Amino acid sequence: MSELEPQAESAESGAGASMALTVCRLLRSPEARIRHGSYAGIAIRAALFAELVLDQRLSGVKAPKVRAPLPEAEPDLGRSLPDAVYRAVAANAAKPWRRWYGHVGADLQAAVAELVRSGTWEETSPQRYRDIDPELVAAQLDGVRQVLARPPAAGGSASLATEDVLVALLVGGAGPAGERPRPRAQLRRVDAMLPLFPEIKEQQETLRGLVKAALAAMRSRAGLRGLSG
Repeated sequence: MSELEPQAESAESGAGASMALTVCRLLRSPEARIRHGSYAGIAIRAALFAELVLDQRLSGVKAPKVRAPLPEAEPDLGRSLPDAVYRAVAANAAKPWRRWYGHVGADLQAAVAELVRSGTWEETSPQRYRDIDPELVAAQLDGVRQVLARPPAAGGSASLATEDVLVALLVGGAGPAGERPRPRAQLRRVDAMLPLFPEIKEQQETLRGLVKAALAAMRSRAGLRGLSG
């Protein structure tokens, strides 16, 4: 059973289908705010990229490239978020992954706005949010910590869903529930936790590339702030 399987239960709220919105929910601190905004923005953008890769709409180890046309309709709640990223990639061909994480404030703002719009979050005061299902979020955070507690080598993630691993790496890097960001620790785990299975080798290499670039961007910001991890 997936350690983050409770995520499926949030489908009724409309936010469970989006990896990026799940990441945003798990970064909210006990004080009901996003404490590390720049890290959260990077994690959310990386999650949006990952959604597009898993949907087979993006590929590219060094830089993203479009693989499928943009859907004409947007029937699913939150699909406008990855579609906006998709359009940006289509308009900036050959831009390497590392250059996609410089200005990410809009991604965080859009994710927060979508959570509020869908009723998943309620804004209780400026930049303070109450989640409608704190028990679900607590269970998901436990799942993230269980994933990150596994040995990073020797197939420690072989039984985990790729989505679970991606969420854990990005949330762990950006600081779960507002805790200290630890991008360096998660960067060391990427290759072991995203093994290259022959049947999906290209997809996994793309996911590795975008996640490594995101965590490296977080680490650079940590250095500027005097943080480590």
